[in-house]
Amino acid sequence: MKVLARALCLAIFVALLSAWPAHAVGYGVPVIVSPGNGATLQQGSPGPVVVNFSDAAVGSYEVFVMNQSNLNNWGDGGGWDEEIYYTGEQDVYSFQLPPLAWGKYYVMVSENSTAPAFDAVVSEFEVPQPPAPLVIDGVTLSLDGFYPLVRDGYQDATRMEYSLNQTATVTAQVVRTDGVKVLDQTLGRQLAGLHAFVWVGADDSGATVGPGNYDLVVTGTSDHGVTRTVQRRVEVRTGHMIKKGTSTLAGSAVRGAAADKCRVAKDRRRGTSVVACRGGRYAKAVFSFRVPHTSYDGRYRVFGGPTSADVAGVGAVVVKGDQVKPTVIRVLVKVTRWRAFKIASAKVSYKYKQPI
Repeated sequence: MKVLARALCLAIFVALLSAWPAHAVGYGVPVIVSPGNGATLQQGSPGPVVVNFSDAAVGSYEVFVMNQSNLNNWGDGGGWDEEIYYTGEQDVYSFQLPPLAWGKYYVMVSENSTAPAFDAVVSEFEVPQPPAPLVIDGVTLSLDGFYPLVRDGYQDATRMEYSLNQTATVTAQVVRTDGVKVLDQTLGRQLAGLHAFVWVGADDSGATVGPGNYDLVVTGTSDHGVTRTVQRRVEVRTGHMIKKGTSTLAGSAVRGAAADKCRVAKDRRRGTSVVACRGGRYAKAVFSFRVPHTSYDGRYRVFGGPTSADVAGVGAVVVKGDQVKPTVIRVLVKVTRWRAFKIASAKVSYKYKQPI
């Protein structure tokens, strides 16, 4: 009888085992698969919430997503919830989150009245605050037209100033209006604040560009990969300006000539000369001043005066000047008969056109 009873129990157990569902429903708690505890998600559409109920009992559950700083506001990114009824047929449930504002969030799975009691399952994740957008502003030009073709210190370069609101890697380019890039320069990593790009009118090879319009283009890329570009147009000009010049020579720096009872005496130690006649025809001293070839409106002055040997009224003292060549102004001091004149120095002033 014992053998028969054991066989009967074994048959009943095998029958029950074969009749039991292939997937047995447990009495544990749901598992939040995603987002993992401590995860960081992106703004916008941060992805699904995935919950595994394979160890949970059949019943009704509520899945919550709540902003930790905005628990009472279910609109405008404050939170989200979904109710499901777990039957044991589908273990894994996936819920697509709506766009979420930045902040820290809870994911919580809690029971409803039809499910066995357990403490709520909680996971935390964060949607980080987006970085501030890169801004390049405060753009100014020292000169919107400049003259780099002649390196004379007059408006040879232009300076483009700009301000960054955060650290960025910056490049500067100069582009002709027909789209040809003449200069591409890396300015490197620059901190927030005021910066400048100075263009001296040269291309990548160092050669001076031709006259015309050019765009100065400054591009910044933030540490988050955001790129901003600003540009300003400048004109490379050519022309000339009017300048004033002067030149002075010592009295001994003359070329002299005399006839009959006249003479030209130079005192190189003192830097003076004397032109004098003792009843003769003439004595003359000539200064030659070198000036720019564009000079005009030349003026002259001789410093000195009559000597003790001068006989006023008997003969003449003549001082005159003339631009005899584009690059030469001559000043003449001439005496006749009984006149005598001591020359200390001579000076010329003039205007001239200088290319710029």
